[in-house]
Amino acid sequence: MADAATTLRITKLNGTNYQTWTFKLALLLTKEDLWETTIRDPPDSLTDDWRIKDRKARANIGLLLEDSQLHLVRKETTAKGMWTSLQRYHEKSTLSNKVSLLRRICNLKLPEGGNMERHIIQMQDLIDQLASLGEAHTKLVVLPEGIHKFTVLTMMKHSHLQHVLRQYVCYYRKL
Repeated sequence: MADAATTLRITKLNGTNYQTWTFKLALLLTKEDLWETTIRDPPDSLTDDWRIKDRKARANIGLLLEDSQLHLVRKETTAKGMWTSLQRYHEKSTLSNKVSLLRRICNLKLPEGGNMERHIIQMQDLIDQLASLGEAHTKLVVLPEGIHKFTVLTMMKHSHLQHVLRQYVCYYRKL
């Protein structure tokens, strides 16, 4: 059973963090030996073990959703149904979702005195979201080494360009 400390470190799904949430929750369910119930249909002859695991997986999924997301899974009776419903909703590959993500990427600016590492992580998260919508091979989002130098340069004000470039170089030296 998941201890409270582990569960509390996973931010609830809120509609903007699906990629991170799904990755962390998959790890948690795997750790708790519950993952199978989210990817496989229930067996024809249900065992008590399957019922218990499915119930625990559903509880983990449901408890890690913001109230605004509950309507997506409320009628689902299996962990797989809940997982699939959330996946279908959050990974829908619509033009408006793609345009919205591209707009967020293009408008992402590093604030003066901002943290470059957090900024790069935020950009990579947006790129991962776009890739999950089937845009992994679009030239706009294929960024070598996680971030394209020109993209970094266009996201910052000239007044602190040198400071940010130093942070950028230091960050990539750590990798």
